[in-house]
Amino acid sequence: MPAQGLTALLLKGEHAYDGSPLASHWAYKAHGIQGDSLIGFTGACHVDIPALADLEDAKAGAFIKSARMLHYVLELFGPSLEEAVARQWLMAATVADELNQRLKGKRVLRSGNDLYIGKKKLSVSIAAPTGASVKVHFGMNIDARTAPVAAIGLDELKLPVLPLAKRLLERFTQDHHSMRKARTKVRLYT
Repeated sequence: MPAQGLTALLLKGEHAYDGSPLASHWAYKAHGIQGDSLIGFTGACHVDIPALADLEDAKAGAFIKSARMLHYVLELFGPSLEEAVARQWLMAATVADELNQRLKGKRVLRSGNDLYIGKKKLSVSIAAPTGASVKVHFGMNIDARTAPVAAIGLDELKLPVLPLAKRLLERFTQDHHSMRKARTKVRLYT
């Protein structure tokens, strides 16, 4: 794949998320993918305070826990942290759009990088720098019963996970490709 391409992979089976995939080169070390990558998977989520990337949450004594989530881990080499945050917010907007097309009678609302249905939280997300790259984790509750906050999951919304996971991976990859292509089709004004 070209250096500017994004390699996307949807993992089979269950894979727990504990924050460690935010380390640089996780896709390469764990799955043999070099360069920009997007990996989707399902599994439990438990991130204790020492592993939290969000300093405000850590200071407040918060932690992240969910019995089962749909996770996406994006790694980009070259962009700034601010560009990673913009990509994180685009991911949240894309998920909200996709879910709002599928849901009947409920509406997903985005507040920054977080998604809600009513007052119940559907997602968690963080953008963080590493020594070599920027990372984004975006996770959606599937089974939200063990979440430490008022939360809702895809099971409660009666949304099948695998078709949604594949569609979101496709949309995120298309957005990445379109953004990169948009840079190459404009001329410089002098």
